[in-house]
Amino acid sequence: MTPKPPDEFRNRATAYLRSKGFPKPCFVCETNSWTIEYPVVIEGLDFEVDGKTISNNNRNEALKAVCDSCGQIVLFDAMRSGLIFHSTGGLSYALDN
Repeated sequence: MTPKPPDEFRNRATAYLRSKGFPKPCFVCETNSWTIEYPVVIEGLDFEVDGKTISNNNRNEALKAVCDSCGQIVLFDAMRSGLIFHSTGGLSYALDN
C-alpha cells in the first residue's frame, strides 16, 4: 500500500485541482469521491517503427487522484501545478511557498 502524502501537500493539491474544476464524477462508476495520492513518475517507453527502435526518454510527473469506489486513476501534470519541481536531489515538493 502506498503511504499517504503529507497533509499540507494533499491540501494544496486538492486546492489546485478544485481551481481547475476537479473533482467531477468518475466516468467509470459515476461516484464523486477521490483521494489525492503521492505524485507518480511516468517514464517514456521505447517502441519499434519499421524495424527501428525509437527511444522515448520523456519523464513526466503527475498528481494522482484515485476514485475511492472503483479505483479509476486520473493524472494531472504536476509541474504545471507548481507543487513539484526538479532540484539537484531529484523531485521536491513546493511546500514552503
